Amino acid sequence: MVKEKVHIYIIFPTFLCLVMSLSTPAYAAGDITAVREISNMNVTPGETFNVSVTLKMNADVIGPLLRETLPDGWTIGSLDNDGSLFNVNTTEWAWVSMLQSGESKTVEYSVMVPDDTDDGVYTISGYVAPEAYNYITVLGDTQVTVSSETSTPEVIADFTANITSGKVPLTVKFTDKSTNATSWQWDFDGDNSIDSTEQNPVYTYQSAGTYTVKLISSSNSDSDVETKTDYITIKSGGGSSGTSLKADFTVNITSGQAPLSVQFTDQSSGNVSAWQWDFDGDNVIDSTEQDPVHTYTENGSYTVKLIVYDDDSNSDALTEVAYITVSDEEDDDSYNSYEATSVSLSATIIPSISIEVTPGTMNFGTLSAGEVSDEHTLHIKNKGATDATVTAQVTDVAKDLYVDGLMLNSGTWDGYSNVVESETTETVQASLNVPDDFIGIGSMEGKLVFWAEIS
Repeated sequence: MVKEKVHIYIIFPTFLCLVMSLSTPAYAAGDITAVREISNMNVTPGETFNVSVTLKMNADVIGPLLRETLPDGWTIGSLDNDGSLFNVNTTEWAWVSMLQSGESKTVEYSVMVPDDTDDGVYTISGYVAPEAYNYITVLGDTQVTVSSETSTPEVIADFTANITSGKVPLTVKFTDKSTNATSWQWDFDGDNSIDSTEQNPVYTYQSAGTYTVKLISSSNSDSDVETKTDYITIKSGGGSSGTSLKADFTVNITSGQAPLSVQFTDQSSGNVSAWQWDFDGDNVIDSTEQDPVHTYTENGSYTVKLIVYDDDSNSDALTEVAYITVSDEEDDDSYNSYEATSVSLSATIIPSISIEVTPGTMNFGTLSAGEVSDEHTLHIKNKGATDATVTAQVTDVAKDLYVDGLMLNSGTWDGYSNVVESETTETVQASLNVPDDFIGIGSMEGKLVFWAEIS
């Protein structure tokens, strides 16, 4: 038996391992400058703020790495990596290429403070360098203060009054001047009782005396008190007793449609030094001018009151009940206070376009089919103030004799157009060319109309 030898070769592949020797240059302290900025260094638990770190290369640097260290539990989110590779687990940003001298890189990230963070001061730190080589510390902002108490605006109470002295009864309008207040408590007579909670109240003093006014202004978290001692002085005896004061006034109109503007004119006598006007009978002082103007915007009947004062706080008042009436319909009596005179006016208006055509009729005589009449002269006069372009239009009463045969200036009537200057006269030669195929006998009437328009 012949046996065939079979050779089996088992080939083991050979792997070539290329071992590269990597060397990392050591950085000098001034090769990179790193500065951190924190958007908000005073935060509350649960709040988010932003951080940016800028790296400036002062020399050529290969593959720098930035690592930031945050307080435990604080969550970081990447906003802008500026060409780096970001590792959220290690909070590292790595550049894999060489950064040249003068080049800058800025990374931005957000930080969320956990809701259960205790109040205190917390530190964010960081460095720039390859792992375990010459760390360069990140400069700039490092500390964040966490406080669960938020600051509230301070309330400062203050107020003014439109008048501080006078005789009974004296109506005073108080105006709140407080800052950051949302509620108000007024004591107008110093008895420690709350007389009003309005922001800008009106109060009438009925008894003589000197009164201390107190305002407590408050917000949800703060309050302040303003006390003005002996602020209001009231003298006994109202009216004009013992004085020569006499309140009086007039108006230019007492009724009309809204909006109705009324001029009030003081006619008071005596040594008047101050005025208080109430235009709508609500016991609120609307003006302290001597001769004010007030506009009524709503329909109704309004009572007007004027109180006048002298330098000694003596006063007198005049009240006109239902004095001003404002309505939708015009009142014929609203002009009773006006005096009118008339001036006669006259003028002669020249029309822009005015043409006159003479004669008013034309008779072309007796004609047969195919005949042409003699020419008739028409005069077109422009009596208007401007130049006019004149055109013609022809109509027939029965047949199309004139539509087909009327000639103006040796041309068909529908081609006539002429500019007639202002105050001038133009002539037109009219004739009738009876068509050869015209069939008809007897008197044939038609109409020629001239149209003019501004040139």
